[in-house]
Amino acid sequence: KVYVNGTLSTSDPSGKVSHAYGEPSVNLVIGSEQDQTKRYEDGAFDEFIIWERALTPDEISMYFTAAIGKHALSSSTPPSAFVTSPANAVVPTNAYH
Repeated sequence: KVYVNGTLSTSDPSGKVSHAYGEPSVNLVIGSEQDQTKRYEDGAFDEFIIWERALTPDEISMYFTAAIGKHALSSSTPPSAFVTSPANAVVPTNAYH
């Protein structure tokens, strides 16, 4: 699954969003086409993370809101309680930054 700004962007039930995902002889390409056409992304990436495991939608939401310094409300949290994270909070990742 690929999330952009905390929102599901694309998904593939087989876990192969890229046709080359998981092939040892293929490089992971971010920001350009894999076919060497040199069509590069004209922009910037911020907080780009590859996780070693699938995150739940609640984990995605909490991580995104913590990263932008806003309040996060978990669905397992009673409505009267909010989880807040300072902008410099350490969020456990199990991820590659």
